[in-house]
Amino acid sequence: MGWHHTAEMIAAGEAVYKELKNLLASVKRNGGMGTFYRSRHELIFAVKRGTGQHGRYRTNVWTYKRLNTLKAGRLDEPDFTRASSRLK
Repeated sequence: MGWHHTAEMIAAGEAVYKELKNLLASVKRNGGMGTFYRSRHELIFAVKRGTGQHGRYRTNVWTYKRLNTLKAGRLDEPDFTRASSRLK
């Protein structure tokens, strides 16, 4: 989700869930469609449901290798979302 609907997501979350825990960013490999700036991220709203505890270590920025094309050789391309791939 892009930033344009942040207010609507927060309002919907407050109506249904206990609390907004964090705003996460999932980094994409390539910039998406756009005119001024092309987004290389998706926003994810993490909300709390119930009274359970959380204890695992998590960050609010996710970087996963994704396949967003069907062209031949797509699995051999470098993953620019990881620093280690830029150093090779």
